[in-house]
Amino acid sequence: MYTLQSKIISYLEMKYGDTYSISNLLMQSLGISKSNAYKKLSGQVALSIEELEKLHQEFKLPLSSFLEGQSKFSFQLDVFDKQPSHPVDYIQNMATHFTEYLKYSDVEFIYMSNEIPIFHLFNFPELLRIRLYMWDYTNWNTDYLTDEFDLRLYADRQKDFEIARASVLSNYQNINGIELWNTRFIDSLCEQIKYLIESYILTSSQDIDQLCESLSRLYDYLARLSESGLKSENLTTTISIYNNQLIMTPLLIYGKSKHFDALYTMMDMPNYVFCNEPQVNIKMREWIEKILTHSKLISKQGRKDRKQFLIQLQRRINAEVEEIRSIARYMKVK
Repeated sequence: MYTLQSKIISYLEMKYGDTYSISNLLMQSLGISKSNAYKKLSGQVALSIEELEKLHQEFKLPLSSFLEGQSKFSFQLDVFDKQPSHPVDYIQNMATHFTEYLKYSDVEFIYMSNEIPIFHLFNFPELLRIRLYMWDYTNWNTDYLTDEFDLRLYADRQKDFEIARASVLSNYQNINGIELWNTRFIDSLCEQIKYLIESYILTSSQDIDQLCESLSRLYDYLARLSESGLKSENLTTTISIYNNQLIMTPLLIYGKSKHFDALYTMMDMPNYVFCNEPQVNIKMREWIEKILTHSKLISKQGRKDRKQFLIQLQRRINAEVEEIRSIARYMKVK
């Protein structure tokens, strides 16, 4: 059998053999007959370049692990194939990625960032719109980018927005996880709101009031999350939250189950680079474990450290809300 093909088949059998028929996977993924699938499994017929690409895209194959050499790794960037034509496309793509992982009951995600994890903002559509607008403003530059921001943004695709938002939120809440927080992680979001006011892009006092109210409710939500250690009051999925004030971590999401390792990190905001190379992910997991030893557990049982963290976070959010309102007054926003 062709060496590369043999390694790919072995990988698929290791990852999916307990759950799926590999011949059926090949039939469905490549659009080939059952007899042709068996011939490719046995090595009688080679996988074409086009078929290799299809398998690579669908199953995120760590191709460099199948090749000679130990220091070359494969990274994938969604933006090359899926540059959003509308900001709502971005959260729809996120929903699609998340749904794939719900097939595995043992999946866990670790989220590390100096910004508030984006998934929490899906509870607050006003704040989520700020994020999407700023990404469009600084990166995508779609045809839907406007000179003014208001909270009715994306009304042209309101139904799509709500469906994708609900899907991401539900999927996030159904996956156990670990997150590293720090009291500075809301700074970027607040700075973006202030920038929009000072640039005469956000000019509605009513919208500013709603955003300030959302920031206050965001604190209440984060406090409940850390106290309960549960992602939702109606679910049993857990979240272990650590306060990391010492080490400035990049934005990184690491997913793990017995079926896969997945690493997402930010190349440029908001475009993620994806890697599932075992050697890279093992090193990354070791690094995460080191970071956790320098962090304090604040969810559920970490009562003393949690109380201190929440006092600092509330003070910071209150100060940011007051500054936002002060800037709005200075700019004579009506």
